[in-house]
Amino acid sequence: MPSKKLWKIYLLIPLLLFSLLACSVSFNNPSTSSSSTATDNSGTPALNTWVQAAPGVEIRYEDWKSPGNNEDTVTIMRFDPRHISLSVAYQPSQPLMMSGWMKKEQATAILNGGYFDTQDNAEGLVVASGQASGTSYSGFGGMLSVNNQGHISLRSLSE
Repeated sequence: MPSKKLWKIYLLIPLLLFSLLACSVSFNNPSTSSSSTATDNSGTPALNTWVQAAPGVEIRYEDWKSPGNNEDTVTIMRFDPRHISLSVAYQPSQPLMMSGWMKKEQATAILNGGYFDTQDNAEGLVVASGQASGTSYSGFGGMLSVNNQGHISLRSLSE
């Protein structure tokens, strides 16, 4: 039976992903021979159904509506930390589009987990390959981290 800490990560990662999806997400499905598909015959994403996209990676699409005329289809992904590896990559002197990061890292999925100024510098703190850039938010926001051993943690910066 998974420990309480592992269950906490399972619950916190989707919450973090919801907030990160306000930024951008890019997904590459390395497996095309899945028994279930994420799209219907017209190419439209199947809604409200979890589909295994890769080992340890599931994806679903939902229609979200808010007051007024706001409606969109959102992409939600969940990751099993026992089957994926997570890394943080950042290069402010040579910024890349998400498609460039996908190719460079040969990633199954990438998340744009922050906000950037007009010079492509992170608005918050980013530590990638041991190099710190920017400064941490104070009193709000959250932090996703992964150490050299692959341990993933998530915490609030307001606590």
